[in-house]
Amino acid sequence: METDSEKVVNLEDSLIARIESLGPIWWHKSFGWMCFHTEKRKFFGGYKVIDNNILDLLLRLSPEDFPKALEQGFVKFDFGKTWVETEVTSEEELNRFFPFIQSAYNFVKK
Repeated sequence: METDSEKVVNLEDSLIARIESLGPIWWHKSFGWMCFHTEKRKFFGGYKVIDNNILDLLLRLSPEDFPKALEQGFVKFDFGKTWVETEVTSEEELNRFFPFIQSAYNFVKK
């Protein structure tokens, strides 16, 4: 019989699955971040595992989406003009932030 802990999907695994749903992704670790790139190795974000229930998410957004992300709880990351970061602590937050992940992916593909 499956227990509740076996039913719970790891937040990191869920984030990875969502990112990989965008298309071919190239992964590599850099400066403590697990970085994700488009198939042409254009860097659009990364994450760090803080603990089992907290991920630090970093994204490169378009100039149009940057202020929208700040309104949604992201903070400016001191790397480039439109980089933001936030903590993800639940599947609900991941769902809320996923449009920004999609936007970052689409922005760097252009």
